[in-house]
Amino acid sequence: MRVILVQGIKAKLLKLFRLLQFLSIDIGLAAVASATFASQALNLEPPAVYYLVLFLIVLGIYNADHAWDAGRIEDRSDSRRAFHFRWRRTIAVLSGICIFSGALLALLLPKEVVIGGLLVGLLMCVYFLMLRAGRLTRLKELFVTIGFTSGIWVPLLLSGNPDFRIGVLIVLFFIACALNLLSLALCDLHIDRLHGETNLALVTSESFVRLVIGILCIVGALAGLAIVLTRPDWFITVSLIQVLIQVGLSFWTSNRHEAIRLIGDWAFLLYAIPWVIQKLDSLHLIS
Repeated sequence: MRVILVQGIKAKLLKLFRLLQFLSIDIGLAAVASATFASQALNLEPPAVYYLVLFLIVLGIYNADHAWDAGRIEDRSDSRRAFHFRWRRTIAVLSGICIFSGALLALLLPKEVVIGGLLVGLLMCVYFLMLRAGRLTRLKELFVTIGFTSGIWVPLLLSGNPDFRIGVLIVLFFIACALNLLSLALCDLHIDRLHGETNLALVTSESFVRLVIGILCIVGALAGLAIVLTRPDWFITVSLIQVLIQVGLSFWTSNRHEAIRLIGDWAFLLYAIPWVIQKLDSLHLIS
């Protein structure tokens, strides 16, 4: 009886996590956690509405991308694409509501943050135009990595005082995002080939993607070493742990597609650790 109960709870939790993943809520939460990391690194205290705006905008953009793909791809044999196709109109409407609500709430934010957000918004408009024109066959992973990294850092950089250390943290963040997307490209190799989709591994080769992963690992190691030798802290520790997790997942890509996607996306919540430590310290809960 106990085994059956545990299996039932496990199945329901897996179903919940899958639903959150299908709706990109995990990506929205990852963006918020990453933004707390960036704000702490820059010694900024953005208002709480900033994180809500970021969550809504990220949710809107990612689900708009899913709605676009759902109407374009004919083969919907896997559960993720089947879900997006079945609910594509609802997802499209919710995406519009999220983006509109986020844009309205952004009016409450400081001018520098709004300007940074508009710059990132222009970048995403270019992304969707190129996607619609079919010109992202080789650059989609790069464009998404640049878009996500910019969305987290650019609005805050315009309000902060970045230095060499911040530059290294941004490089490590970019590498973690790139490794996450490249891991998924390797995982989706067979599925995307069946569905007539493209990713970097398909338009180049699996060996080329692994070469890029290797180069990113070397750059990440050098960047981490540079900052560890100068000023080690929680920010560099979390950044290096994140990169190591994504590196590990990039070499664990055989038949564990769902696990890799789940771990890779939710691992970005680790970026909230410095923020949590700061809050606990302010409450005198840690010495």
